[in-house]
Amino acid sequence: MQDLENRIRQLEIEKLGLQFIVELLLNKLDISTDEMRSFAQKCLTELSKEEKESDMYLYLSGLIKGEDID
Repeated sequence: MQDLENRIRQLEIEKLGLQFIVELLLNKLDISTDEMRSFAQKCLTELSKEEKESDMYLYLSGLIKGEDID
């Protein structure tokens, strides 16, 4: 059980690191949240029918609704 807890902690730390890097890049590129949502909406419309149940579809939908952006 300890191994699983350590792995979860490691993944949480990696996620925080990735979030920081993404925020830094967005800031450097001067990309707004509205621009991200707009692009996510465009990507959703271009997904194939098979991709409508994918993790990417769920992520983009959440991005448009404002989840996991801040």
